[in-house]
Amino acid sequence: MKTGIELISAERTRQISQEGWSPEHDDGHKRMEISQAAGAYTKAARLLVLDESSVNEIVNTRPIDWPWGLQSWKPSQDPIRNLVKAGALIAAEIDRLQIALIAKQKLDAEAAKLKCGNWTKCPNAKCLRETIVDEKWACEVCKESWTVDYDEIR
Repeated sequence: MKTGIELISAERTRQISQEGWSPEHDDGHKRMEISQAAGAYTKAARLLVLDESSVNEIVNTRPIDWPWGLQSWKPSQDPIRNLVKAGALIAAEIDRLQIALIAKQKLDAEAAKLKCGNWTKCPNAKCLRETIVDEKWACEVCKESWTVDYDEIR
């Protein structure tokens, strides 16, 4: 019998390889939807254990806190399976947050170059302060913007 962590790891691998929920896909869920989905699966598992009579309602009804459409709500009648899905979603959310943190640290390091006069990203070389807006750098002085290459960052 596999351990919980083995089941969760296998599910996360399945999510990536079969569902296409790669880190790049997950990066689009910046409002913690992935962990919210994990919570919905955890709640389904709890309800199945505590009230077996609610199986049909759990399986056939999209929870209020489910962040996406009904077609993506795929609970199991097996509480362990739901917990495995929840665990894999939590792992995905952790990975997403860690990648975002690394990207932010690298961008902050780039921005720190501004203080010593080495900042070269602004097309007009006028940047005194910059910010990220919709995944683009934008100079707060000249208002020019440019795309951030996240593949370079990772």
